Amino acid sequence: MNYILIIFKGFLIGVAKIIPGISGSVLALALGVYERVLNIVSNIKEITLKDINYLFWLIVGILFGISVFAGIIKFLLHNYFVLTTSLFIGMIAGGVPALAKKTRFNIHNLVLFMIAFSFIFLTELLGSNFFDIKINGQLYLGMGIVEAFTTLIPGISGTAIFMALGWYDVLLDLFTGIGLFKTNILYLLLFISGFIVFGLIIMKVINYFLMKFKSETYSVILGFMMGSLCLIFKNLIYIKFTVFEGIVSIILFIIGLYMNKIIKYS
Repeated sequence: MNYILIIFKGFLIGVAKIIPGISGSVLALALGVYERVLNIVSNIKEITLKDINYLFWLIVGILFGISVFAGIIKFLLHNYFVLTTSLFIGMIAGGVPALAKKTRFNIHNLVLFMIAFSFIFLTELLGSNFFDIKINGQLYLGMGIVEAFTTLIPGISGTAIFMALGWYDVLLDLFTGIGLFKTNILYLLLFISGFIVFGLIIMKVINYFLMKFKSETYSVILGFMMGSLCLIFKNLIYIKFTVFEGIVSIILFIIGLYMNKIIKYS
């Protein structure tokens, strides 16, 4: 088994995960990782030592990719928020057409789309008001669950939802700390626990629905993506910026669209 190649694939997926608008699971599909991991988890009773080694080194690569790029993304958001977010919006929007091609537009799928779309707004409402978000163990456990959900659904950008919920900075702090050896171990373990436990469940569910209801499943995925996109845009329009920043933001939005085409969502 080529551990270096596995780590490298994990690194690329980790980088994709930390950049809003890029779906790590889509890249995992392109690299031949997604199907293998899904197959391993779907047949967990028959798991082998080779499978365990594969998952271990893949996770090492993913964490390495995330920890390296988390600090860079955090700096850009703190110092050039409008410009950076405009680029991200373009990247997210660029993934919508490819997802739309995976579903059929009928009343049934439209209803599923609207439910998923509304769910994103409800999640933001509950996250920002109902739970009164505080930096504690429950938050990191919840982030791990959300990360599992968004990581394992092809096409949906987890960072877009974290940004919409106001959790993205907290996530970046957690991952930046890994590279600097300053991460709160308890919080990291809670995050990983939420990710693993919920991830095992959601992979079983996703495998079933993608096999039985592919078009309907992608309608829901598209609803999640569009809801996240609208929330990020809503948060951006309330910020004051200069005419120059506005022009540059439009240019960066277009660049984001083009970058997404390069990724070639499928």
